[in-house]
Amino acid sequence: MRIDMQHGERADLFLKNGRIAHAVCGEVEGAEAVYRVIRSQEGGAFRIEPADAFPPDNVALPTDYLLLEGARRLDEARAER
Repeated sequence: MRIDMQHGERADLFLKNGRIAHAVCGEVEGAEAVYRVIRSQEGGAFRIEPADAFPPDNVALPTDYLLLEGARRLDEARAER
């Protein structure tokens, strides 16, 4: 999945068997890249494309944990404003 954010940053998430296995957002990789996408407050566009080749896994955490932790970090960021 490719996500193009309005501020020009791009994220790539690779799914393997229903879980996020590899993530890159700008210069950030792994779980932190997923959290960066979740924290983004800007709109953007995404598209899902089949991958010809998969990069090595860099996300070891379960997807449900990533989403819950990302939501927690988003809530904290909003509370700090």
